[in-house]
Amino acid sequence: MSPRTAPLALALALLAAADAAALDRDAFPPVLGGVVRSKKWVVRRDSKQEEFIGDVSYRNPAYFLKSDWALDDKKKEEIFLKGSVYINARRQNGSVLETYCDRAEYSKLSGLARFFSGNDPVRLLYTSSDGAMKMNTLSDTALVDEKKSYMKLTGTVKGVINRADGSVTNTFSDQAEYSDISGDGMFSMNAPGDRVKITHSDPQKGSILALSRQADFKSKQETATFTGDSDITAEKMRARSDNAVYDFKTTVLDLSGGRPVVAGERNGYDFAMQADFISINRSSETMKAGGKVRGWTRKQEPFAPPAGKK
Repeated sequence: MSPRTAPLALALALLAAADAAALDRDAFPPVLGGVVRSKKWVVRRDSKQEEFIGDVSYRNPAYFLKSDWALDDKKKEEIFLKGSVYINARRQNGSVLETYCDRAEYSKLSGLARFFSGNDPVRLLYTSSDGAMKMNTLSDTALVDEKKSYMKLTGTVKGVINRADGSVTNTFSDQAEYSDISGDGMFSMNAPGDRVKITHSDPQKGSILALSRQADFKSKQETATFTGDSDITAEKMRARSDNAVYDFKTTVLDLSGGRPVVAGERNGYDFAMQADFISINRSSETMKAGGKVRGWTRKQEPFAPPAGKK
């Protein structure tokens, strides 16, 4: 996978994960007591609650969960899981989402599912249908709204994508959100106290590093917008600006705000450029700039040790 498609892959993977992570209304039967296994089962008819204690498990052909404890509140139409919670959801296309957490809550009425960390963070492990990609995310909490195709991860959010071609993408942020309300497939990350960090390494095509206060990906348009103190580093090039927009299809990086600066080396020359706007085409290795443009190029000289030294 090329560097230009790495962030897009993350957005698409989270789209699939958000859809699978929702504890769908049909995932639980009308009466849990008939299919849930546990060491102890307590029925409270007046309050319309069923409590399951010890080695709780539930399984159907596409769905499996286990926990130390579970409560089915039929009056409020809410389900609670607690203690070593594990959920395995297999989608019709063959992809699998596994969720590990300390506690989980699900509302049948609102369609909201919440996952909470304990001693260990909430972990979502997504495996594509062909097994060629695995995405592992860690966070303090996770919220999924199945009705709005929305997912939110909060706390110290870390993600890593491993692919069959050997490429790896890592993400670091304080918060990550996925939403498809507009149909754009928007995936956003922000870090108010620091900067979002995205790294991608490819054994064939090198590495890329992006830092910014916020990063927004639109899967439909295949574009990424980096906002606030953006710093983009690729092979032999570094760019800094307030804002940066990258088009995955054309591999064009547009820089604006805060008098963008680009520096690097190409074909035996060092170079630097500053302007109001800079556009870089990574495929053709060309740059365009406008507005108070200034810069320089300098031929690289071979290193020569001082006289008398080797």
